Amino acid sequence: MKKIFIYLSLVLIVGFVTAALYCNYYIHQNINKNNPVKISIPKGTGVGKIVDILNKEDLAQPKWLFEIYLKYLSIIDRKYLQAGVYLFPKNITTSELIDALFTSKYLYIARVTFPEGLTYLNFASILQKDALVDSAKFVKYAESDSLLNARKIHGKSVEGYLLPDTYEIYMESSAKDVIDKLLDAHEKMFNRINSQSSNPQKFSRHEILTLASIVEAETPDDSERSKVSGLYINRIKKNMLLQADPTVAYALGNNKRIFYNDLKTVNPYNTYKYKGLPPGPINNPGAKSIRAALNPDSHNYIYMVTIGDGTRRHNFSKTYSEHQKYVSQYRRRLKSQTN
Repeated sequence: MKKIFIYLSLVLIVGFVTAALYCNYYIHQNINKNNPVKISIPKGTGVGKIVDILNKEDLAQPKWLFEIYLKYLSIIDRKYLQAGVYLFPKNITTSELIDALFTSKYLYIARVTFPEGLTYLNFASILQKDALVDSAKFVKYAESDSLLNARKIHGKSVEGYLLPDTYEIYMESSAKDVIDKLLDAHEKMFNRINSQSSNPQKFSRHEILTLASIVEAETPDDSERSKVSGLYINRIKKNMLLQADPTVAYALGNNKRIFYNDLKTVNPYNTYKYKGLPPGPINNPGAKSIRAALNPDSHNYIYMVTIGDGTRRHNFSKTYSEHQKYVSQYRRRLKSQTN
């Protein structure tokens, strides 16, 4: 009886060691791929489905072993598998690959830059190109009532509420994840600037962003932003039309060149035809323009015209006659450049 017990014990030990060596071999084997491997793990994917996704690339096999292994790690280490697009190097082991799914080590990340003054449609195009984010889904979500209501955005889209900056974005992220990231960044920035600003007109956030977007479109010169902001506020106070060319361009679909007949366009964004601020932002302004809208210069200027020297800076006037002199200077300079 004693011999049988010893024999069975040896069989169990050998079996256990063999099983351990078997598992260790598959868990720590090299991937041995000729090129880096891209794997996409959607949100909410279960362990079995994740292993299926890996199996399609001839990884994490046999399936039964890695299902048990992933569940074991989840329970013992109390970790969660991270969704996203991974780009695994060709020279790692299966164990390192599995560990990366819990730590996000090889998540495929793109650095995406959005310059100031772009529309949300421009944001969608850049994301499609640089981070493989579906632009159509981005636009659809950016215009969805559910999003606008949840974020208390009083417009037809998120126009004006996306913060121009450089972001690290997971490749092939969902439109929702990216827009939420951009809106969160914007809200944090706006609240910080707003808390440090006077906002003498007591404009709403939507009105501030609308004015800031016009300032953004009018001048790239930091020294002019608050002056331009103050000029438009002066026109509002005097019940004058804003007559801001960028708003007409927006009404026309961002046509760069404005003709005289365009100024007659029947569109609420045409500030040559309708008084006051347009219904909403015409682009996504940066922090400097938002700060200028919240802290406008106090002056008596109500007219401005570009100098025409290539800097996009302006001459400012308090009277129409003075303004006309600057307009004549601009036209002469433009004429001399074209001759």
